[in-house]
Amino acid sequence: MKLLLISTLTIVLASCGYMGNKALDYNNSLVKKQYDVSEDMNAFMDFIKISRMDSISDINSYKNELNSLRDKALNNIKECQDEIRAVGSFKDDANFQQSLLNVMELYHQGINYDYYQMGAYYLLPKEEQTTEKYNEIVTLVLAMDNKVETAELNFIEEQKKFGLKYDVALSEN
Repeated sequence: MKLLLISTLTIVLASCGYMGNKALDYNNSLVKKQYDVSEDMNAFMDFIKISRMDSISDINSYKNELNSLRDKALNNIKECQDEIRAVGSFKDDANFQQSLLNVMELYHQGINYDYYQMGAYYLLPKEEQTTEKYNEIVTLVLAMDNKVETAELNFIEEQKKFGLKYDVALSEN
């Protein structure tokens, strides 16, 4: 299973004068929100990849932890979406902001359904834990991974355009 989540965006804007400082602050405010959400996303994904139930008594604790991590990530995504909208666009240029909102929406969809299905597979009755069902879920996850990766790459491209448009240098960290 391929899981693609950028834990931090590698592009940061370096300040070049007064406009650059405002653009840098705007960039940093958006990137921080993406980073905050990625921490919860990674915790959820790590739990799915690492956790295994060893006995019937583990089912409830596994389900509780899976749901708790999902709910925490979904709440953080919603809060970040609200904060990103509240930040607004920079000089009436909403492309950069919208590209991050698109990423957040896909994170929400993935955690709420596609990735959650992978984690919930082990909660299915044994007779429903078939190779076909597992492959169906993996197909969903891989499709979501591709959508998320595309949206994250678009966000980075919009970030680069933003930097060029507002005369700030880009450097990779």
